Order: sequence, then structure tokens, then C-alpha cells
Amino acid sequence: TMKSPLFLLESKGTIGFDQSLNLKTTFRFTPTLSLAIVAKVAELNKLLDNENRLVIPLQLLGTASAPLVVPNIEEIMKLGAGKVLQEKAADLLGKAFGKGKSSKSGKKLFGF
Repeated sequence: TMKSPLFLLESKGTIGFDQSLNLKTTFRFTPTLSLAIVAKVAELNKLLDNENRLVIPLQLLGTASAPLVVPNIEEIMKLGAGKVLQEKAADLLGKAFGKGKSSKSGKKLFGF
């Protein structure tokens, strides 16, 4: 656990003798910072906990010398943001492929 004035970072998992990393990590930002972030990116409101802290679940993989930080999709889905992510992904893909409003094209592409 690491605590700063702006966030709390908690990690659970393993660090191998070969320096391999397999950690589930959660950032919890202060309510003030969380609400400021959500004011700029409204879709993140699904990641607010009951204390108005923005919760960002991540995974640390790879090795200590070459860490890989990725979103923990399973935990994000549990937090209720999965649908928002699907909609945004479909919209972004539609825009990338020049389809304008893209929920249909993104849904066809990924099947959801």
C-alpha cells in the first residue's frame, strides 16, 4: 500500500524471484480530485465508489525491469463501467473507420 495526498495505491499479487510481476493494483483518488476528473470525463462516474473516490483497477504484468500496466477489465466490468466502455469503443471504432455515429458498426465488428 502506498498513500499520497491525492491517492491510495493498493496492490496484491506476486513478484517472482525471476522479477516477474503479477499484481492486481487499485488506485483510489481523493474525492476532490475524483470529482474534478469525472467533471471532465463524465463516463468515469461509473468508477466512483460510495465515498466519491475514483477507483482505477489495473494489472501490473511483465518484469520489474519491463513492467506492463494494463486495465483490469474484469474489475472494471464489476464496477459497472463495462457498458460505457463498449459504447465508447464502438463509437471510436466507427469514427476511425469513417462510419460517423458508429454504435452499429462497432457492434457488428465485435459482436456486442
